[in-house]
Amino acid sequence: MNTEWNEINEEDREYMMNEGCNIGEYEGEIFLIVTDWDIVDSPKFNQYFKDSDNWGFNDEYDICYECYNTVFRTSPSSYDWQPEFYDSSDIGYICAECAQDYIDDAIQEIQDKIDNGDQMKSFPMIFDLDDAWHQILVPEYPNASWQNGMHHGMNDDPLCQGKMIRELKFHGDSIFQVVFRVYPSQFNVDWDTFIRLDPELGLQFSNEDIENIASEFGTRFNSKEGQFPYDQASLYEAALKNIKHSFSSISIDPDNGTIDINGTDNLNEYLENRK
Repeated sequence: MNTEWNEINEEDREYMMNEGCNIGEYEGEIFLIVTDWDIVDSPKFNQYFKDSDNWGFNDEYDICYECYNTVFRTSPSSYDWQPEFYDSSDIGYICAECAQDYIDDAIQEIQDKIDNGDQMKSFPMIFDLDDAWHQILVPEYPNASWQNGMHHGMNDDPLCQGKMIRELKFHGDSIFQVVFRVYPSQFNVDWDTFIRLDPELGLQFSNEDIENIASEFGTRFNSKEGQFPYDQASLYEAALKNIKHSFSSISIDPDNGTIDINGTDNLNEYLENRK
């Protein structure tokens, strides 16, 4: 039987809150976010945790910084995990319901990253895409997504795609906004790319015109112009052939083909360097 955290001894609850714990609602139940094992294992509080599972640590869960009520998971639970919150650079984590007021901020954040030459984040799944958005499809494979990963040929570059779209301008302003729906997995990342006319410009294109433009972008994306110049799978293969230590980490750069291998035969040293 789960603990009703809002009904436990008031003194105990107040102590937990002073220690940085938080109480909110997660999946329809009152949920406690705990700071460390000292509280869970304490003889004073262990009675609350012993037969309860409606609690978790603050490196896996957080509470909405807007309503201070909704709890959500922040640590991935699988390779294809998707966050159910919006990470605002100004405020912090915001739950799906409260975040609906920040959809324009989320869209603009992606445009700013592209314009600054930075790889962008996924447009959160908690936000809907209305009919103003048009998907840029993979030529000849309308049900496929763009791909980047550790298999040969998965060399699509989302930043390159974004730059192409943002470079189409009217009086110095980008005509289109772009967002990406990213679908992570173990060895690769898939994504769908969507564009819409920037509503601030007041331009009017027919749906047919936008679809034709999206088709042209798709053709460019599917060429060397829209891909990393170096095949990532080939770079990793070359790296694996050059590992000389028992414990090694590999990083590659598909933009310039560089490979960086850091290795050691000491497990503790390896783990320390991975922090």
